[in-house]
Amino acid sequence: MNRNMAVLSLFVASYALASSGEAWIHEAPSELPRVAEVLSSKQYREVEVSRIETAESELAQQSFVSLSEDRSHFYTDEPLMCVAPSRPFLVRAVVGHRSTGGFYVQRLKSSLFITHSSLGHSTPKPTKSALVICTDRVSEVFVTFGVAE
Repeated sequence: MNRNMAVLSLFVASYALASSGEAWIHEAPSELPRVAEVLSSKQYREVEVSRIETAESELAQQSFVSLSEDRSHFYTDEPLMCVAPSRPFLVRAVVGHRSTGGFYVQRLKSSLFITHSSLGHSTPKPTKSALVICTDRVSEVFVTFGVAE
């Protein structure tokens, strides 16, 4: 019985670490976001909470995935219309307190900088999320979050 409990405990701990957003944090060198272009909120949408598990699966091995227009509409409640040469990409993101925050998205050449800022009384562990972003190309995605009281 003790062996079974040990295996179960190890499984639960592994699952908790896998579903945590800590593995998706990828901080940018401090000088890069200062010179990056800020994207309009019309150029991205957060993936619906009911679709996060599917997005996590698609982003398990890579920080971004190119999407078709139809596939991008699957992930968001409001269609995101990309204007050529932009096309939709699914990208990793994390949140602190989802209900009290928002995303700040920047681009420098083909690098994306995804930051979620929120309000709260503590700094929670990050939770995985994802965005659909219209851009022409992506080579790297930097992901971070912050919480202010």
